[in-house]
Amino acid sequence: MKVTKNSLILLVTIVFILAITGEVCSAKGLNFFKRGVESASKGDIHSAKLDFEKAFSRHHSHIFKMCLEVIERVEAGKLDKDSAICFFQGIHYYEEKKMDKALYYCKKATNIEPEFKEAYLLKGKIYFKQGKRRDAIANLNKAIKIDPNFSLAYEARGIAYLAEKRINLAFSDFKKAIELDSTLGEAYFGRGMIYFIRRRYKLALYDLDNATKLNPNIALPYLIKGITLLKLKQYHSALISLNKAIQIKSSFAEAFFNRGIVYTKLHEYDKAISDFSNATKLKPELAPKARPWLGVAYNGKGLIYANMEQYEEAIESYNKAIELNPKLAVAYNNRGVVFAKEFQFEAAINDFNKAIHLNPKLTVAYDNRKVAYKSLQELRQIRYKLNRNSRYNNGFNNHRVGVNNGGDFEEFLEDIARMTGKFLLEMGQNYTELGSVSFVQKGGARSGRKYIRKGKMYKIIGAALAALTGETVSLNQWWQDRSRYYDRTHAVPPTFDNLVKVMYHMAHVRSYVKHYFDCSERAAYFEWALESMGFDTYIAVGKAPWEPDWSPTSKPDHAWLIVKTLDGVVAIEDTDQTLGGFNSKNCSCCIAPGVIVYGVPKTPRCIVITST
Repeated sequence: MKVTKNSLILLVTIVFILAITGEVCSAKGLNFFKRGVESASKGDIHSAKLDFEKAFSRHHSHIFKMCLEVIERVEAGKLDKDSAICFFQGIHYYEEKKMDKALYYCKKATNIEPEFKEAYLLKGKIYFKQGKRRDAIANLNKAIKIDPNFSLAYEARGIAYLAEKRINLAFSDFKKAIELDSTLGEAYFGRGMIYFIRRRYKLALYDLDNATKLNPNIALPYLIKGITLLKLKQYHSALISLNKAIQIKSSFAEAFFNRGIVYTKLHEYDKAISDFSNATKLKPELAPKARPWLGVAYNGKGLIYANMEQYEEAIESYNKAIELNPKLAVAYNNRGVVFAKEFQFEAAINDFNKAIHLNPKLTVAYDNRKVAYKSLQELRQIRYKLNRNSRYNNGFNNHRVGVNNGGDFEEFLEDIARMTGKFLLEMGQNYTELGSVSFVQKGGARSGRKYIRKGKMYKIIGAALAALTGETVSLNQWWQDRSRYYDRTHAVPPTFDNLVKVMYHMAHVRSYVKHYFDCSERAAYFEWALESMGFDTYIAVGKAPWEPDWSPTSKPDHAWLIVKTLDGVVAIEDTDQTLGGFNSKNCSCCIAPGVIVYGVPKTPRCIVITST
């Protein structure tokens, strides 16, 4: 499998870190280990042995074990004592990062004892840290020649081969090391890294999981494990692993960066922004990589604000996203959607154009632009009517000064409702939340996936009027002043009975006109009115369950309403399609024809009200 140049650069960097962290032992036993090295370098073999035993009993480090075995060979007369003293002096200076002195004593050790495999291993590590990888490999070859089962030498040589980009040789050495000693955490980590760059993520995860279990106090394996889980889209598991990496090493910039990506995938955008900021503070060179992801996170925040209809905050978030990531096409598209919701169609079209320029395959931007052009045309037509039509002007101007002449202004508002209803429903999936609606029936529960939008049409129509006239119009007050509605009461308790009364009194609404004032416009109009009266109302797009050809997969070619009352959830069919009676086994018609109220658990009946 092809390995990219960037992957190799990342890999060599990680290998270098691995070469350093591979020497870091747990705090448990570390002090005994250091004291044992000091005693052995001075020739006190007995004291050194006691300290190495104590260190190994507290933490089963392979380094502790190796040093203890060297001491035991000296005691058994199988290894020259002076050679061992030089070896431990080499370890002492290695731990102090004085590599030249460490190398000097290791060479003395191998001159005294040419078959001293541990001394060749240490020489290989020293050369590696000095950047002399070929010398490192040569000494590790000697160690393996002396003992073909020397697992630590295979592991160290695998690291050196990785740094040399000799991937296949590195893989073979890590595999051999694991076969010889299944407790070598670094070998599992090295092989897991190779699986990772070969994009064999499941195999990588197996090895990285072993690496973290064997070396639970080293941060790096948790980081790579977290990245692997991120690639496998196991975001919650990735979060656990990256949290552990940061817990071990609180200054681990790469862990913060990748956890920010995970939070972005989990839609926890504030946490993502915080993590990206921490990553760049700890390691400024990560800023170029963090900025695009910060843009994605701010785009996500914008989506949340937009869904809550907090459009000003949404636009601020999209602006920040575009500032951080100017090539993020979806941010332009999403900002365009918000502009369109605010009836700023020219600005919306500009954003959709930019999104298409950045990503010609972003089909949703084409759809949005098409609807925005159409909505802009309708808005201009209504503006023209407002300026030219004396009846519109009459109704609007009289309303502004408190005179309620009803019909003229109502006709104007109905045109606005028609336009906004078309606009919202044609935008379809881009402007709606995908939810599940359940209907309680006598024969059991039936549910289907429907597009539901809490449109608050009275707010939207107010925004349209502001776009047309430059003035804020109090539509709520207008509704409150209409004498034919509930003794001048604006809101009523949202009970089922009150809903029936409201729908009955709204039967004067203009008649159903196909392709002009049909289901979508009527749904928008009634949603506006019911929200104004205090009912929690939603527009639903899709076949209604009471329609004869309904199914959960029906095409969204119809609009209707859902109202939450104190007595239960009610579905309303708002068209005149039921003139002459509605024939369905799921409903029984009562009271009159035109608007069907359906689904109240305590009231298993349909209420049909004519609008003509």
